[in-house]
Amino acid sequence: DISADGLTYTFKLRSGVKFHHTDYFSPTRDLTADDVLFSFQRMLDPANPWHKIAQSGFPHAQSMQLPALIKNIEAPDEHT
Repeated sequence: DISADGLTYTFKLRSGVKFHHTDYFSPTRDLTADDVLFSFQRMLDPANPWHKIAQSGFPHAQSMQLPALIKNIEAPDEHT
């Protein structure tokens, strides 16, 4: 959902969605709002301790200027 002023986006997660599966990672639980929040915070904030783990950085987010465009990311109080 997008607010009338176009400044607030609300994403609704489908239930039962898992993380992606790779040769070295098999998800054991469903994806949550906390997971999405963590991923965005890690990608957008160079001060986040997990930001530097990505060896190639986050070129896609940087090319779209997401760190400058996104002012705040939060999960709703009733998230799971």
